[in-house]
Amino acid sequence: MLGPRYDKTMNVADEKAIRQGIEVAERQIAEIDARLAEIKALSDRRTTLEAYITHAKSLLGEGLTTHIRVRSGDSLAINVHDLISAVDDKEPRPIWADAVPILVKAKGPMTVPQIVEGMKAAGREFGAANVTEVVRGALNRRPDVFENIGRGLYAIKTWPAELKKRTEGAP
Repeated sequence: MLGPRYDKTMNVADEKAIRQGIEVAERQIAEIDARLAEIKALSDRRTTLEAYITHAKSLLGEGLTTHIRVRSGDSLAINVHDLISAVDDKEPRPIWADAVPILVKAKGPMTVPQIVEGMKAAGREFGAANVTEVVRGALNRRPDVFENIGRGLYAIKTWPAELKKRTEGAP
């Protein structure tokens, strides 16, 4: 088994050079980590600004746009209203498409039972026995549109963080 040194014939000068090389590499890693943290902060800020713009446009009636991140790091903007209107009129509208306006109208996160009640009040009919679980599944299958923010609350993914913190019915 090898001891603290790989080669027992290594001289002191070589060992000193290797240790200095390790120190330099560790400093460079720390510098890279600091720059990566700055990039992450910028990326988070960009995402927040995109969410703000999307929400502000939806308040102005300019449509609800969601951004889908693709592998290259770019984002693809998708207008949720276009997605909803592109649904074949001969087929029943997907559940997720009817959940979007309920959340937008509430202007804050809602639980699945609250979303179901809003959908029923808007005229959506369900043929399933366990409607709440069907709607929850539909929301979970569209992570490009909805976000489960915890405590059983769902929000529009592109909403700004401060809007996601509000609970349904809050001023």
